[in-house]
Amino acid sequence: MNSKKLISISLIVLVLTLALAGGGASINKPQNSSETAKQVLTSPKVFHTDTAKSTITHRSSTDKVAATNEERGRVQTEITLTLPEKRTSTGSTVAIETTLSTSYAQVTQSSQATEGSNSKTSVNTEVPLTAGSSSTISQPSPQHSSGAIAITFDDGPGPYTAQLLDALQAYGVRATFFVLGSRAEAYPGLISRMHNEGHQLGNHSYSHEYLSMVNSTVLQSQLSRTSNIIANITGISPVIMRPPGGYGNQTVYQEAGRQGMATIYWHIDPADWKYRDSQYVYNYLLNYSSGGSIILLHDIHKTTVDGFIRALPVLIERGFTFVTVSELVALNPGDVYPYYWR
Repeated sequence: MNSKKLISISLIVLVLTLALAGGGASINKPQNSSETAKQVLTSPKVFHTDTAKSTITHRSSTDKVAATNEERGRVQTEITLTLPEKRTSTGSTVAIETTLSTSYAQVTQSSQATEGSNSKTSVNTEVPLTAGSSSTISQPSPQHSSGAIAITFDDGPGPYTAQLLDALQAYGVRATFFVLGSRAEAYPGLISRMHNEGHQLGNHSYSHEYLSMVNSTVLQSQLSRTSNIIANITGISPVIMRPPGGYGNQTVYQEAGRQGMATIYWHIDPADWKYRDSQYVYNYLLNYSSGGSIILLHDIHKTTVDGFIRALPVLIERGFTFVTVSELVALNPGDVYPYYWR
């Protein structure tokens, strides 16, 4: 009897042990995969680049999107995908980047600041200052409203300016050229042609000095020397000037006013001096041209001239008209435009 009792107790203990083991296995049940997916997909995030601080912040996709042009100008939205580098036929390194709004090729080339120039003057035409500069190119939100726009070309004339003037003449378009005195001396025939074909000539200093960084004697000379060169060729002194690289201050504005000129900056800057690719220039002009704007370009770069000439008939078809700066806005000596640059 005792042995039977022991066997019975052993069986009971075995059954209880197995039962407890089975229950323990069910305690750590894996979470339902569909529930996990729902949690992962909750509150999606969108990357927003704050160009004023050059940082990446996270914002819920349900946040209110800026509705006005001014707000869109302050809050830039950009997601960049960088693809592997490739080599061009000339050996230049091309890094292709794709953004929400457009694609462009950033071409790294060597020393093209005075591309094709016959002038012996050393001219620094790189790294312009932009409002709210950051480590990435700052782009406004796409605009497609028609209207009058002022296309401006800096740092010329140069070896590609004649081709540009041919296209402007073919389409009956007027532009504004902010010329360097040193280049005006090297290309007097192009300066004369600009004037005769109805384009406006502006002062861009003699040798591309950053005017807010020089003393008063150099400042006065850089402006007066260039104005005198233009006047000797065309018979008319310029009434507008643009500080090279955008480096201006109250001293610069006052000296320009004393010499009879208003200071002109820009609304739209494709940074064509940096991204030397005609397709990029073409895309940028089509995506961001806006009625009432002043657009900054550089006619010393072939890529800029080629991209602009391709975009020109498309912009005309969209209803844009092209005027000089003085036709776009009436200014007095000493004024600064756009006004927010002052």
